[in-house]
Amino acid sequence: LAVSRSLRFVSHDTKNIKITVDLPEDDIVFGSQESIIQVLINLLTNAIHSIKLSKSQSKKGFVKVCAVINNEGTMQISIEDNGQGIKDQDLNNIMDAFYTTRDPGQGMGLGLSICHTIIKNHGGHIEIFGKYGEGARVVFELPRKQKNIDD
Repeated sequence: LAVSRSLRFVSHDTKNIKITVDLPEDDIVFGSQESIIQVLINLLTNAIHSIKLSKSQSKKGFVKVCAVINNEGTMQISIEDNGQGIKDQDLNNIMDAFYTTRDPGQGMGLGLSICHTIIKNHGGHIEIFGKYGEGARVVFELPRKQKNIDD
């Protein structure tokens, strides 16, 4: 539900971008749905923005959202794009508050910092992988919420 709500929120900006979603049927995790939606919106917005900045117009932009349930009782969610990627010098600081790779006036540098704080406060962790010119992948894990028999 959180993924579909987040995708609807950013759908106005996804023209010419192929979005694929692969989620398990039982995708319940511990935490505030609104906070998780905020994380997803921030990550999807970054992916879309990166695709739009990509110099190569010959390839169609894509965003892949997928989740897997781990044996450790967590769900791992990943958002991958084929946008401009992340420069090596930015990877170490990209989740710091007020650190931005955008042009002045185009971003405050708070989105990933907020995502990191929300995921950490939910008992999870987040990692960012990317190479400039090759896209990026953000992976975060959250504790699973087990369904009650009465649900």
